[in-house]
Amino acid sequence: MSNESINNSRFLVAQDWSAWGNISLKLATIVFTVWDVPAAMLPVRVLATHPGWQANPPSQSLTTLVQQTLTDWTPQQISGLYLGFLGSCEQVQLWSHFAQSVTGLVLVDPAMADHGHLYAGLNQDYVQAQKSLLKTADVLTPNVTEAQLLTGIQITNEQNLRAAMMALQAQMRGQLVVVTSIQHGQQIGCAYLTQQQLHYVLYPRQTKGRFGSGDLFSSLLACFLFSRAAHNWAIDQATRLTNQAVRQTPTEAPDVCISAILPELWQLKRRFYHE
Repeated sequence: MSNESINNSRFLVAQDWSAWGNISLKLATIVFTVWDVPAAMLPVRVLATHPGWQANPPSQSLTTLVQQTLTDWTPQQISGLYLGFLGSCEQVQLWSHFAQSVTGLVLVDPAMADHGHLYAGLNQDYVQAQKSLLKTADVLTPNVTEAQLLTGIQITNEQNLRAAMMALQAQMRGQLVVVTSIQHGQQIGCAYLTQQQLHYVLYPRQTKGRFGSGDLFSSLLACFLFSRAAHNWAIDQATRLTNQAVRQTPTEAPDVCISAILPELWQLKRRFYHE
């Protein structure tokens, strides 16, 4: 497949930017650059550091800039959209309105919670706002906690997981739901449905979690799907590379380190575009 077919397209990525730390938009920018996906990167909030490093860091909302930018642009200029952490109900509403007119792939990572709890500063109003965003999504990548919040279904077994995924599908424009942070014994990974068949992609769980691993997975998946990769291949590769990055992150590092996987991502891109 030649990458010439997407050179005239722009895939819009919108999420927060942390000056200190390697997550969210900073991480997505690296991944999209290596995979050579033409993209417009729009920060929705700038933080001195992400909250995993420091509780309540200095930050500045860019809602006014985002509103002006989305008014200046037209959805027809955007061939795809990847939304991550938005941080306020007002931002979610802005993007819900804009995304309705985007005809290309819309991937939503409803980043708002983990390990059973909402992120600091968010409440149930934000959860409700995120639900309104689902109707614009072709692809959704919640972790287990986010899937539970969006559906009201406690995911304790495979039956609950399937029910939650089908409930999410019923609210979406598309049908691809990939639930991350799935744990089976000593393995961790993701699950997704194809024609009501539940699939798992799992790898040995590491002893320490890393901030940004969900961001990395969604960024990789967005790149692969925007490049028109098959869904199962994209999910397999995104999970594999995320696991590899977590495994190779130095013990003392709180954020996932992607430098170790960049050479492999580059080689994978060369093989993908020449097949």
